Amino acid sequence: TLIAIGIFIGVAITSSRPAQAVVPDSVKLTQPAAYTPDEMISMQKEDIEFKILLAYARLHNPRVDPVNIRQIVSVTKDLEIRFLLYAIMRKESNFEPDADNGLAGGLCGINYKVNTNELIEAGIWRTLEDVYEIEPNIKASIFYLQRYIKKSPQDIKYALRLYFMGDRYARDKRRISNYPEHTLEILGRIRGFYEFNLLKEGLYRTSS
Repeated sequence: TLIAIGIFIGVAITSSRPAQAVVPDSVKLTQPAAYTPDEMISMQKEDIEFKILLAYARLHNPRVDPVNIRQIVSVTKDLEIRFLLYAIMRKESNFEPDADNGLAGGLCGINYKVNTNELIEAGIWRTLEDVYEIEPNIKASIFYLQRYIKKSPQDIKYALRLYFMGDRYARDKRRISNYPEHTLEILGRIRGFYEFNLLKEGLYRTSS
């Protein structure tokens, strides 16, 4: 399940916390009156998630469209693997839904040259153009992440190698790719950025 996958990723990936990130003035979080744990699971949580992800995305892409970030959060907010998805988006498209390198496209860099027919047969896409649509692109990414994490449950780095390279090329040890390592580095930075901003606003409690 996604929850189990999320727990595994949280345990399997250890990374040093980044230096305190500075949120641009234009997207600083507003101080809430009070948030209970239940309220954090409500629509208010989605709004907080949106503000933090927008702040992170703008650090790397000042032109990012807030409407796109809002839709990304709406699709991913309940997923335990959302931070991994955000890391893939940062690596593959810098949060631009129209990104295309001639082989893969969209937010999560889906290889449309190879995977379009399978995604249409699975009911995830309707046409090739869905690669540039936010929700179908993210759902395609989840589809392949689930497949490859299931194949390599003890090695998230290899699961990401499968995700980025496909089964055929991933098995060829002569082919070198730094995409998995770089994505995991980004994942650590994103998690640190989130925790820092939640702590700053008094919305994140650590055990004492």
